[in-house]
Amino acid sequence: AKWKHQYPDLIRVSTSQEEYGLAATGSKHECPFDTGHGCKNHFFTIQDFISHPEGSQSAASLPEILWIGSMHGNERLGPTVVMEAATLLLEAASCEAKPSLNARVWKDEVAEALSCRSELRARGVDETHRQWLARLVTTRRIVVVPNANSLGYYRNEHLEDVVDPAEDFPYNIDNSESCMRTVAARTLNEIFRTHMFQFTLLFKEGDNEIHYSWGSQAYLSPDDKAYGYLAESLSHVVGGDTMYPYGTGNSRTIDPTMSFQDWAYAASWERPRTVVCDPRSYGGYDEKKTSYLVETNRALAFTISSKHGTTLNGKQTDDIGDVFHAKDDADSGLAISRNMRLALVAADLAKPYISIFGINSVAISEDVVPSNEQAGNLCDTSRIVAVPGALDTVIVEWTVGGALDISQTDLWVARVQDIPDNSVCSMSLEDGFDIVKDVFKMNPSRPGKGKGFFSKSGPDPSPMESVSKPFSLLTANGSFSGTQTNAMGGLGKTSEGLEGVSGRNGKTGGKEEFNGSVNLLGPVFRTEIDLSDYDMGDRLILIASATVDQEWLESPEEYHQPIVDPQSHLVNMRTNPGHEYEISGKKVQGRLVWLSIPVTVVVDDVDKHAGGIELFKRLDESSGYAKPPVRPTTVRFGSDNDGSAPSKLLVILVSLVIAVTVFIMLGLLAFLVIVGLRRKQADLSTRDGIVMKSTRNYAKNDPSNSEGVIPDHIKDGRGGVSRAGNLSSIQEEDRDGLDGVANNAAGYESDPEIEPRDVVDFESLTVHSSYPAGCSGGVV
Repeated sequence: AKWKHQYPDLIRVSTSQEEYGLAATGSKHECPFDTGHGCKNHFFTIQDFISHPEGSQSAASLPEILWIGSMHGNERLGPTVVMEAATLLLEAASCEAKPSLNARVWKDEVAEALSCRSELRARGVDETHRQWLARLVTTRRIVVVPNANSLGYYRNEHLEDVVDPAEDFPYNIDNSESCMRTVAARTLNEIFRTHMFQFTLLFKEGDNEIHYSWGSQAYLSPDDKAYGYLAESLSHVVGGDTMYPYGTGNSRTIDPTMSFQDWAYAASWERPRTVVCDPRSYGGYDEKKTSYLVETNRALAFTISSKHGTTLNGKQTDDIGDVFHAKDDADSGLAISRNMRLALVAADLAKPYISIFGINSVAISEDVVPSNEQAGNLCDTSRIVAVPGALDTVIVEWTVGGALDISQTDLWVARVQDIPDNSVCSMSLEDGFDIVKDVFKMNPSRPGKGKGFFSKSGPDPSPMESVSKPFSLLTANGSFSGTQTNAMGGLGKTSEGLEGVSGRNGKTGGKEEFNGSVNLLGPVFRTEIDLSDYDMGDRLILIASATVDQEWLESPEEYHQPIVDPQSHLVNMRTNPGHEYEISGKKVQGRLVWLSIPVTVVVDDVDKHAGGIELFKRLDESSGYAKPPVRPTTVRFGSDNDGSAPSKLLVILVSLVIAVTVFIMLGLLAFLVIVGLRRKQADLSTRDGIVMKSTRNYAKNDPSNSEGVIPDHIKDGRGGVSRAGNLSSIQEEDRDGLDGVANNAAGYESDPEIEPRDVVDFESLTVHSSYPAGCSGGVV
């Protein structure tokens, strides 16, 4: 209940009674901390529900991991391991999510971020491991069942009533009434029916061992290669194969208690050995629920057996920092820390990932930030770096995680304006890249292959070879200042010569190892981009790719049964593009090539000594932790911009709209001027016609004026018409007189004080009768 309120966006808590309608176990007086009668079977799901909302495409594609603390009620180590590991994940992810760019009060979020980072660091979780843990939360779905046998846990008994839950699964048994008798087994069955787990871990107490399928039959499994490589890796991260021997569950004898492990791996595809259950306990169980779809039970399932040693130098619990190094584990008995580390590494190996972390020797921000919308396509602008155009080359560094063997890795570069189609913005990164791959230039890495961080031999190339450093450690001339960075928690040689996760402060094997490189959990790959191929102002899209773990596809050298290709989701996800399944809103899709989240590089006029300057950093100490400006949300392809400035196409469209608008306005203005001139010309013609006709009538009606000459008393103040009657010679000042006369004529209808006795017919321009006093000659 506490976690539900403390981490509402990172966890969902439930019981199999609430979720699936299963019966509670025990009497009404048992498990009084549960509501209702009896004991309920609790489980919870860790998922970043902001980055991957329920029902979204990104949520459907999350790899799935299952941790089971125990099936036996009297075993306490496993439940403690998974609960402590979950706590660590939630604390790290919650802290790394701060400050949120959507925070209402930025200063408060910054203060909380600095405080929780300091607290985690004091407990042994440095920046590198905090970011790694946060990545696991945001890029995976982890289902945790602390103890499937809730009744046995309450009673501190091995069994659920009289049945061992670990032997209660319908694989390689003959009697249909001998499975699904316990609520513990039914709880796990219901969970499997709605998930497609890649990795499953079941913890138990006993000798230190790691077992995998087959356990209940005397053969190797089709996925034995992958099982072997992964078990070897898990063994080494917890202290070495001398401490945690590993092998198939049947390596010494057929073990019926391995039925859960084999069922989780093969019940959906090994049909001849899978039984439909018909138990009688708890009112029976629907037979359809043990008739499995082909999508479900294909997990690589491991049983982790461990001795319960929890004391060291008088302490009853391990330090959290002990999770991140394996030094002296063989002597210390740090069972909780050791198995926490194993569980976290298993979650990491559930899915490959590639991360670009350095540009021109400057470390850039993490590509995965919890509780934020995650980049999922080529149009992402979550990280933008300006590099000096005066340089000849740009050095790019990246790492590959979630894998043991890196077969090939490269860097792909394209100018933003060379990518023609914005439709890729609505596609997944992989689908979009496949469409426009031809415009990208491949830059091979040096070297082109290597080993993963959690491989037996450790990361290759070593993280210590990284040249990327935090920008704050660079001096004015670009050299390294010599200030120590945080610890690089990676696999290193312990004092005993075993491969293990290095300790805090970069200590491995009791020695201080430090070269000023950026903190990193993974091998380092590097290449250079020739800037002579690009112009100042160009925006470049950088994507790193990798192909991994192809040897897992090989069949075991020894006899295996059945004779089929590897069947697990984990193997096929990275080796078989045709492997595609979907169930309950979750999807598994195989691929050969994995891609990094893009980085945008801007070739700009910046100081070449800076190497590179990252824009829009979320938590930037050099700026006094000021809130960064709103970053562009997307790259617009077919343009010269990174989303922060208008594209050429947009500029052209806007310019065209403005030009058309101006043209229309000028045309309208010209039209109005022409219409006005024509109206004025028509008015003048009308007035002049009135004058001419009126004077002709006067001359015609005057018998004494035989030559038709206009008298002076007519022309004075009446129009200034020349003696020759030529209208073209009207003086400008006399036109004012005409205007005044015409206005008087118009005023007859509008001015009530003027009472015309007669009206001028403007069509015939004839006078019908006499004029008001003061008017003569028919001039109106």
